[in-house]
Amino acid sequence: MILAALFFVPIGCITMISPIPGGSLVLPAALATLCYASPRFRHCARYARSKMNRLNKLMIWAETRLGRRIGGALELTRPNTYAAESES
Repeated sequence: MILAALFFVPIGCITMISPIPGGSLVLPAALATLCYASPRFRHCARYARSKMNRLNKLMIWAETRLGRRIGGALELTRPNTYAAESES
């Protein structure tokens, strides 16, 4: 599953700049798949969100607008959820 998501991330990036509107659907789906499947990706995303406030604000904005499935995956990368997971 991780390999499929890693395959779709570049495809999503390429189609974002093309006139075909599929990139806006492929890229978030691939990133959501990585969030669910890879603990290392979640850790790296948490670290990046904790160090870059603007990125964190953009991710929170995206979480609220992407719906339950994709937004829920992005919530796994919130910096404050890391402390809650390590306590349990």
